Amino acid sequence: MVAVSLPRSPLALILDRNFGPYFVGNLASNIGTWFQQITAAVVMFEITGSALMVGMVGVSQFLPSLVLAPWTGAAADRFDRRRLLMSVQTVAAVTAALLALLTAVVGLEVFPAAWPLLAASLVIGLVNAMSVPAQQALVPALVPSRDLDGAVALNSVTYNLARAIGPAVGAAVLVTWGAAAAFGVNALSFLVLVTALLVVRSRPLPPPRRSSVWVGFQHVRTDPTLAVLLVGLTALGFGIDPVLTLTPALAQQYANTTFTDPEALVGLLISAFGAGAMVATLAIGWARARWDHIPMATTGLVLLCLGTASLGLAPTAWIALGGLVVAGAGYLVGVTSLTSAMHLRTPEHLRGRIMALWGVAFLGSRPVAALLDGAIADLTSPQTATLVAAGVVAICGLVLARFVPAPPPMTS
Repeated sequence: MVAVSLPRSPLALILDRNFGPYFVGNLASNIGTWFQQITAAVVMFEITGSALMVGMVGVSQFLPSLVLAPWTGAAADRFDRRRLLMSVQTVAAVTAALLALLTAVVGLEVFPAAWPLLAASLVIGLVNAMSVPAQQALVPALVPSRDLDGAVALNSVTYNLARAIGPAVGAAVLVTWGAAAAFGVNALSFLVLVTALLVVRSRPLPPPRRSSVWVGFQHVRTDPTLAVLLVGLTALGFGIDPVLTLTPALAQQYANTTFTDPEALVGLLISAFGAGAMVATLAIGWARARWDHIPMATTGLVLLCLGTASLGLAPTAWIALGGLVVAGAGYLVGVTSLTSAMHLRTPEHLRGRIMALWGVAFLGSRPVAALLDGAIADLTSPQTATLVAAGVVAICGLVLARFVPAPPPMTS
């Protein structure tokens, strides 16, 4: 009788010689990214007073993922992924350090307009566009095949845990020590991941089948359900954008009533969203055992819609915080369920190209959403922009519930 090798526990994986350092480094880098995002948003709003310009920070950060996804995915297959990640993370560390130095030397009072923030965000966006496919492809090479599911789940946990921790701690550093310190912490976080990548040893993987990225588009044309799932992911990108683009403007309004420090409130609002996602992470396995992916995805979009709408309608900051907890839970349920449904409908030999479209839908929608949210907020109010985003999510949720059947498994 052949002994069956069981998967290890999450704690055992975190203590693993290869995966453990990567997990810690990735978590540190993701927390640092939130230091960068919240500080850049607050500083941009202080400099310009414009929600549209805050949205431009998001455009600079996420536009590279929309434009370069097919080519960055190919680079992750062509080059050594560990060395590629070390190179681009070093570039990000240098960029964040230069921004911290400029902020410390010049000071926000005479900061040279908005271009340093936009330039740094663009460079970090280019780094993210290169890093995301390489990181997703590196994880299977760090663990035995029996531990793949656990490693993928823990890799996702780093993003949700960072979303819960990073904004609040980043806001505290921003309020206590200033923007330069927050940007400096981000620079150090990139170096933590570089150090972790120096320590780990990845297993070489066979090269994938080479063919055009357009084959993925052709497959989606033959399976309209995949197209509707991509619409749902696009709705998620629109639904979560107000959490970053509009919270600085909303915090200024709430500061006149419940809270007196808008910078700290921005961190609390974003952390509330992350806390909701963390709660949903703990419950997602229990829920999946009882419901199929599509009902769960629809439920996630409904919760995201309600939570986002409450952010726009809330008369006090406390109600807004509660709404963002609901929105965060809806986001996590939605993105997990839609992603799993896409995997079940995707043949193995097309998985990379279809998941590249996943990135275009979910991450690529962010710059469009940031521009739209910022423009509507400046022309009307941030509350109106938030309600428009909630409306987009609601419409896409109805489309998903109406037109998508339960996906059959497809693994070959």
